[in-house]
Amino acid sequence: MSEMLEYIVDATNKILKKHVTKELVDASEKGEWSDQLWDVLVESGLVSVGIEEDLGGTGGDATDGFAILRLAGKYAAPVPIFETIIAGWLLAEYKVETTYEPISFIINFKNDLKSSDIVLKQVPWGRHVKKVVYIGKINGVAKIAILPTEHATVKPNQNLAGEPLDNLHFNGINLEKLTQFDVDQQEIFKKVMTLAALGKSAMMSGAMEQVLDMSVFYAGERQQFGRPIGKFQAVQHHLSALTAETAVVLAALNYAIVAFQEGTIKEELPLAKMKISESAGIVAGIAHQLHGAIGMTHEHQLHQLSRRLWAWREDYGNESYWAKKLAKTYIEDNNLTLWEFITNEKRGNVNV
Repeated sequence: MSEMLEYIVDATNKILKKHVTKELVDASEKGEWSDQLWDVLVESGLVSVGIEEDLGGTGGDATDGFAILRLAGKYAAPVPIFETIIAGWLLAEYKVETTYEPISFIINFKNDLKSSDIVLKQVPWGRHVKKVVYIGKINGVAKIAILPTEHATVKPNQNLAGEPLDNLHFNGINLEKLTQFDVDQQEIFKKVMTLAALGKSAMMSGAMEQVLDMSVFYAGERQQFGRPIGKFQAVQHHLSALTAETAVVLAALNYAIVAFQEGTIKEELPLAKMKISESAGIVAGIAHQLHGAIGMTHEHQLHQLSRRLWAWREDYGNESYWAKKLAKTYIEDNNLTLWEFITNEKRGNVNV
């Protein structure tokens, strides 16, 4: 870890630990906006990491941004920091200056925006963001465009975690006057899916770290038959399984981020997203077994993390989606046997 990254992680951890409480997350799930938290994140420059200073950003690179998202997932930060960071990176490619406003993004090439009366469905944090970065077709041409939400009508919706996932109705919008850029459909789709899948993987990894910490603490505090339940072999087995899953998840995430930063990412992304999404369900299940009835109550914080793990594992490709991508990658690489593809090593004259 570089000195700069260590500073970013330390600062982010202190900010989120201080400002994100169970009560704040509960309030967010009821529709309230966390003004104070967002203002602190903006003032600290955390929502514009990875964007060059000439465009109003904080500087740094994608590794710094993913580290922030991991901590955002760990504390279940109830603001669109993921959406704002990813959207900011996409717009920076086209030299669009950051505004430090909460923004979201949506990718949809199945529909084509043609009229002045349009509906964007399932926009993350739609009711709270100032702009939506739309990646899709406008009048038959693949575009990345910025839609101000000032006059949009909101139909509230939410995901399993209670995070806003709203439908936005834009009436009387002039599509030609939007800030927009022509894009290559396949290239931009791949870029968005890569950034978003890595970002959600980072958030899930952080949430699993927190679940592990909570489980270890609970096993040490909860008394049964005159001693902590963590002393019982069955509970120790569960804690070992939690620890192993979390360690593998972090290794997979770091492996993918390094490959992304070096510009060599290929099978690392589907392998990471597959494993992390799979582990999200495993970790949540084990944690609820460990906590017993208390973990199922609304008063306990565990549900805030487990519901996010269940929701995020489906975002930007679940295990099945990325398994198909991985299979396609192997099929298209005709120079390697399956063994060589898996191990990244040649086997001479050995036939597999």
